[in-house]
Amino acid sequence: MELLQPYGKYVLIGLGAIAAIAILVWVSVVVIVMRNTKGIPLVINDFFKLIIEDKIDKAYQSTTGNFQSRMSKPQFRKLIKNKKIKQFKRTLLEIPKMNNADSSTIDITLILNSGREIPLKFGVVRQNKQWTIDTLEVI
Repeated sequence: MELLQPYGKYVLIGLGAIAAIAILVWVSVVVIVMRNTKGIPLVINDFFKLIIEDKIDKAYQSTTGNFQSRMSKPQFRKLIKNKKIKQFKRTLLEIPKMNNADSSTIDITLILNSGREIPLKFGVVRQNKQWTIDTLEVI
């Protein structure tokens, strides 16, 4: 025991340094993710706002060409009607998952006026420094 006492202070300093490095790495990752995904919630809320204002064509046009090639305008209208998306009260957004620097996915829970919850998955891509909706899936 006497052999370890002179080294105890160094062990504590080492453990403190390891903890500080771990916290620094965690904070760095959080800052990078938040900076890279800035603007995604606004795009999604604007998308739903257009739908509520019955500007469905404008909402559809705000999506990427990839989205429009996979979902036609009549399919989009049918999805809005069947899932009663026009009756949404609020959204719960999870933390976006970065696929790469210009692509992200985000899980959303759409809460309707009736209290019903609809889980959705959005894929967004950055085009010309703006986030745009690329995919929409009902989970």
